Amino acid sequence: MNGCRIRTSHIESTRMMFCLGIFLAIIQGTVPANAEVIVVPVSLTFQASLGASTPQKLTFVGKELTRPVMYRMLPLNGEAGTLPAANFKIKTPFTNGFQRLDRFQTVLSPGGDDQVTASLSVEVDWNNPPGTYSGSMISDSGEREVPIQVTVLPKSIVTLNPAKFDLVPSDLNSPIVTRVEVFLASNSKHWHVFCVSESLKKQGGTEEIDTSRVYVRLVSTGNSVPWKKLDRPFKVAQGGPGPNRKVATLELVFQSRREDPPGRYEGTFKFMISNAP
Repeated sequence: MNGCRIRTSHIESTRMMFCLGIFLAIIQGTVPANAEVIVVPVSLTFQASLGASTPQKLTFVGKELTRPVMYRMLPLNGEAGTLPAANFKIKTPFTNGFQRLDRFQTVLSPGGDDQVTASLSVEVDWNNPPGTYSGSMISDSGEREVPIQVTVLPKSIVTLNPAKFDLVPSDLNSPIVTRVEVFLASNSKHWHVFCVSESLKKQGGTEEIDTSRVYVRLVSTGNSVPWKKLDRPFKVAQGGPGPNRKVATLELVFQSRREDPPGRYEGTFKFMISNAP
């Protein structure tokens, strides 16, 4: 009886091993080899100013694909805030020109080339503060992520209306006022703009008029703001990011003296922008 039990146990064990071997062989024969997608380079770094950046290249490599591979951008985050995914665009053989990357776009497809090169760009505007933003592109099928870093450069533009103007000799008791509008566009979160004047130099001569005789103030109701000499920086305005808009209207006066040699004098107004809070 003991011999029969041992023999029976041996036969059952053999059958189990035989069936298991067939089962494994069937599974291995029906599952395709894994198709890994390789991305070169493994990450991208952009420097972006106003408008669209210079496109950069990404190469996607994938073999034995059974379905399209698609990627989209996630929002990038930084100390200055968030850079939306909609700011990014990609161009591949499967897109009609550059398309927004806040939605999935095809980069590889079964039956197509094993290697595809895509162009990627980022657009920033006046409402995107300067700083470094980090994030990634992700696929719809769990393929490797592509780290993305964007450095938004600071940019500010000051313009005057009129761009050139004349100061008529007068004095503070009966001033002849010249008005100048100041416009500014900036992507800085906090900016302060100052102006200062250079000395006025006589055309065709060596005589100069010191800037301490050029006065400035902001337009106010009832002309209640006192005059300030332009021999030192004068604070014009402050604010935050945004496109071109009027930020101030200046009034300027030139105080003449009897001993000033006659002639035409020219000088330059300079504007300085500080991004300090």
